[in-house]
Amino acid sequence: MVGRLLFIPRVAKLAVRELIVTPERVVRERQPGEPRSNSLVIYDLEGELFFGAAPELDRYLEQIKQETIRTGIKYIVLRLRRTRTPDVVAVEHLERFVRDAYRLLSREDKAEVREAAYYLV
Repeated sequence: MVGRLLFIPRVAKLAVRELIVTPERVVRERQPGEPRSNSLVIYDLEGELFFGAAPELDRYLEQIKQETIRTGIKYIVLRLRRTRTPDVVAVEHLERFVRDAYRLLSREDKAEVREAAYYLV
């Protein structure tokens, strides 16, 4: 039992990096002071994505939301390529983030999202 209590905080570490796409179409980490797109932001999440990481995930998602509101960014890409062991709790937190972001969209933007989702299915 004590081992589990010590294990969860250690494993529940997430790392989030902002990525950019270079003119050569290479995806890499955005360096401080480097310009970003006016309409798109890409974040790379890395680590264990389970109930123990949910509070940290919420902090990162709130920071992302506030940054996009502040800058007027229109599109957010969350790259989950290096996340491991997702569970229902983490997926629910991601779903809530998507629902909240959708509510902030204008009517025209919502139509674009619905159209894009149609092609993804």
